[in-house]
Amino acid sequence: MLELIKKTKANSVLFLSGDVHYAEISKLQEPGLYPIYDVTSSGITSTWDFATLNKNRLEGPIMENHFGLLTVIWEKDPVIRMEIIDKLNNSRIEYTIKGSDIQFK
Repeated sequence: MLELIKKTKANSVLFLSGDVHYAEISKLQEPGLYPIYDVTSSGITSTWDFATLNKNRLEGPIMENHFGLLTVIWEKDPVIRMEIIDKLNNSRIEYTIKGSDIQFK
């Protein structure tokens, strides 16, 4: 997938993933590519007792019941807020980037 992004010069790619029963935000730095972010969240009714190792993890893991929320504020340079919110409505992770952060320069 990373090679396809490079080959096609696709801008503003952000990965959303899940079904691992914990939450995290990861950032991959790859030569010739802007930073690739991945927001992982699972169903609010699912938990797990361990998280796999992830050298690219910025935030997390959140092991308690949670859900993910992605908010885009559409400005000239969009603001993208990635959040993990627990079942008690507490914001457990909040990480914000600009659209220009995930584009080829």
